[in-house]
Amino acid sequence: MASTWRWLGRRREREVIAHCLRHLSVVEEEARSLISEVKHVIEGKENVLKSYKRVFELERDADQVKREIIDALSTELFHPLSREELVRLTLTIDDIANLLKSAGRRLLVLVRVIETPRREIVERYSAILEKVLQQILLLKDAIALLAEDTKEAIKKADEVERLEEEVDEIRSEVEEQILHLCHQDLSFAECLLYLRILEIIEGSSDKCEDVGDVVRSIALIE
Repeated sequence: MASTWRWLGRRREREVIAHCLRHLSVVEEEARSLISEVKHVIEGKENVLKSYKRVFELERDADQVKREIIDALSTELFHPLSREELVRLTLTIDDIANLLKSAGRRLLVLVRVIETPRREIVERYSAILEKVLQQILLLKDAIALLAEDTKEAIKKADEVERLEEEVDEIRSEVEEQILHLCHQDLSFAECLLYLRILEIIEGSSDKCEDVGDVVRSIALIE
C-alpha cells in the first residue's frame, strides 16, 4: 500500500520512526507511573507525591522530545505533506502526555483534600488507565509498521479505536456511579474532583484514538 512514507528515504524513515517511538516510549512510562500513583492513592497516601513527581518529570521529557522532533521537521528537507502529518502526529502524542500529567496532578489534589478517597472509584481509574497503556503499546506497534506494512499499521490503529470504545463504556458506568454517590453523601469538592479526574483520564484515551487516526491518515495517503 502506497503512503506518504514513500516521500522519505529509507534512512529518513528509520529516523522519523525512531523519534516517534522514543516519544511514545516516554508517554508509555508516564502512563505506567500514573497507574502507580493511582495504586498509591488506593493503598496509602505516602507515595502519591513521589509517583506524581515522576509523572511530572516524564511529561517534561516528552515535551523535550516533541521540541526536538518539531525542530528536525522545521530544519530538514521533508515533503510538505509528510511534514504536516508528522507534526500532527507529534503534537497529538504530546497531548496524551499533557492529559496524563493533568490527571496525576488532580489525584494529588484528591488525596490532599479528601481524607479517605473512595476505593471503588479510584480502582476504576486504574482499569481505564490499563486500557490507555494498551492503546499506547498498540500505537508503538502501528508506527513501527508504517514503513513496512501499512495494512497492519491500520489494523493496530483499529484496535486502538476498539479500546477507546471500551473505555467510553467504563466511563459511562463510573460517571453514573459517581453521580449516585454525589446524590447520597459526597461533598461538592469530592464530586467535582472525581468527575474531573474521570474526564481527563478518558480524554487521554480519546487522544490515543486521535493518534491512531493520524497513523491511518499517513498510511492511506498516496
